[in-house]
Amino acid sequence: MLKSDHYKLAIDLQRQKECIIDLVELLKPIEVKAKAKGNSLESLDLNWLKEHLCHKSCDSPFLGKMKAHLQNELILLGVHALLNKCKEITTFIKRSGAQSKLKVSLKQENETRWNSKLIMLMSFPVNFQEVIKILLIFDQAEFFFKFLMNRR
Repeated sequence: MLKSDHYKLAIDLQRQKECIIDLVELLKPIEVKAKAKGNSLESLDLNWLKEHLCHKSCDSPFLGKMKAHLQNELILLGVHALLNKCKEITTFIKRSGAQSKLKVSLKQENETRWNSKLIMLMSFPVNFQEVIKILLIFDQAEFFFKFLMNRR
């Protein structure tokens, strides 16, 4: 790097100083809370996170844009969690043998098929009530089994 390049870099960094400070002040509390929860963003208190990401009148334009972006990411985290839950339920129902009790079989998501997540999600509305009944029946059976095991 030439000396003039370092100078330009220093000037650019000076211009970005406020943005860097804003970003650190925004992300540091999230990091602290995530560390306390095993470095998992998904285990953070969503109400706290939503409040933390709320736009305030004193926010710089950069900070406002960052908060809006992170709010969108938060929505995507919820979508990701929903997809994982549907995949878990599909796997459970297929392995338990309860698939035959459904009107239409639940479709399993497959990472190598580009549209399989959508296909999996589309198989849920048709079976929603049956899936809930199956999960409740298995939950009651598991509770009863644990009760019997503890009586010994």
